[in-house]
Amino acid sequence: MDRHLDQCCAFSGQVCRWIVNAGHNVSDLASDFVTLWAIRRGRRAPSPEFPWGHGRAETLGTFTVSGMLLGGAALFAFHSGGQLAELIPTTNTAVHLPGWMPHHHHHVSGIPLDGWALALAAAGWSVKEALYLATAHLGKKLNSQVLMSNAWHHRSDAWGSAVALAGIGGAMAGFPVADPIGGIIVSTMIARVGWHMAVSSARDLCDASVDETVRESLKQAAHDALVDSYYSSSLRISSVRARQSGPYILAEINVSATRAPTDGDARLPLHVVEVIREKVRAVPHVRDVVVVFKP
Repeated sequence: MDRHLDQCCAFSGQVCRWIVNAGHNVSDLASDFVTLWAIRRGRRAPSPEFPWGHGRAETLGTFTVSGMLLGGAALFAFHSGGQLAELIPTTNTAVHLPGWMPHHHHHVSGIPLDGWALALAAAGWSVKEALYLATAHLGKKLNSQVLMSNAWHHRSDAWGSAVALAGIGGAMAGFPVADPIGGIIVSTMIARVGWHMAVSSARDLCDASVDETVRESLKQAAHDALVDSYYSSSLRISSVRARQSGPYILAEINVSATRAPTDGDARLPLHVVEVIREKVRAVPHVRDVVVVFKP
């Protein structure tokens, strides 16, 4: 009876591993498709239907990929927890202390199978880390959060290979628990990255303001425009509003008069508006600038 129960548990554990691996492969494929769609859509020019552009498509893509990261972390933790549970001694299992387990080597062409496994895990880590570095470099260059989130998806794969590497090494040294413990640690790290990206993209979807440093850069650029157009004594920058739209920043510059306006001061001179727009657009990633005059 105990033997049949152990066989059933082993089969169930193998099925769980198949499900985890299948889910992870589907997640990788879906992440690449979402990233490709988001970049192609988000870089389209503004249209009458979307006058502010399509940048939010990238934000939506980032939110989706971050959800995949969180789901992958949950599957990773579930898989590692199952492995750890299988290694916990029961009343019917012989206990080896202090954790050293008997280990037998199998050979292929004179090389232990453990050696092949270590080499494959190391190669997998190298390839996936290289994918992360290449994708992250492109993401930073294009200021694309969806590319950065997909890069972290590649890095989560690299961390998974690193855990496999540590697990194989641990098993060779007689510490099989190294694999599931490392998996739980890595799944926590992946979940943290995924949660940070999900919160950041959700804020952008809810029109949260850009960082204070970015707003100060926009305000300084607008003030420099007033100085260059010789209006700094009669006009001032009263406030700046800006929000993120994918890789782009949409800014609103509010200008007010420093003294009581006369009939001729009811409107902001057109050349001043153009200078402000030109200066503010020089700030990195700014796509559109609206200048509002409040006498």
